[in-house]
Amino acid sequence: MEKLSPTPSDIEAKMYQPRALQVLDSGERCVEFGGISCQLKYYDCEQPGNPEARCNEIYEYKLPADAIERANLGFDLDELPSFIGVKGGAARQVLESLVHSDRQLTPPRDVDLVILEEVIASGDYDPDDIRAVASDLSMRFSPRDAMNGYGAESVQSTAEFMRQHDFTINQVLIHKNNGAWRLLASTQAVLDTAEHIIRPTVFEHDIDYGYRIGNKLALKAVRLLSDVQVQGIDYAIIKSVQLPDDIYSDPRDDYFMQAL
Repeated sequence: MEKLSPTPSDIEAKMYQPRALQVLDSGERCVEFGGISCQLKYYDCEQPGNPEARCNEIYEYKLPADAIERANLGFDLDELPSFIGVKGGAARQVLESLVHSDRQLTPPRDVDLVILEEVIASGDYDPDDIRAVASDLSMRFSPRDAMNGYGAESVQSTAEFMRQHDFTINQVLIHKNNGAWRLLASTQAVLDTAEHIIRPTVFEHDIDYGYRIGNKLALKAVRLLSDVQVQGIDYAIIKSVQLPDDIYSDPRDDYFMQAL
């Protein structure tokens, strides 16, 4: 992989915590998302309602043993075969442990698994064995989802996986590379995790609706914000969600009532 600095020239270092910049600098560039409207690239992302489109790259980060331990996943990653990865809250927690080494983290509610098709394509695996292993692990780590038909997701490509996510902090994926567990994350995922920002991805903004997102996603942003605040992080905020400012003055005053 190509070793590059992941901080774009139009990002001012003073905006972000030094630890986040250290993490960014430790990554190896994998791929750009691609497929982003040129109009979005010049959108002013600092204004409310405007999506962040400047940091559309995916980097891979080494996971030191102490970072994995701080993540407090509740299980050993080495229990997973190489064709199984981790997404969702557990992967977010690993990124959190990289960026905020001083935080005490509680085990995630459940662990969302993925089947890495690129790994399977490069190995000699029995399809029946893969399905059986993925089913057993899903029942173990996220039984409620598995019982309702939401088992391990199949991931064909990293770029496509990242494009499918709703919030930047969810653009994370744990996988094994050369025998070691590593974290794939978008540049914006690292920056927003460092600042505890709940921000919809650029792919969720509707170009035909003034780049606004749907009400359902706005309510999910409120739920994610409450999750972070329950952990004692009072300065967490929602960005790039355009809420009307003529009802309760500043929409930041009450996210829930605005979304409702």
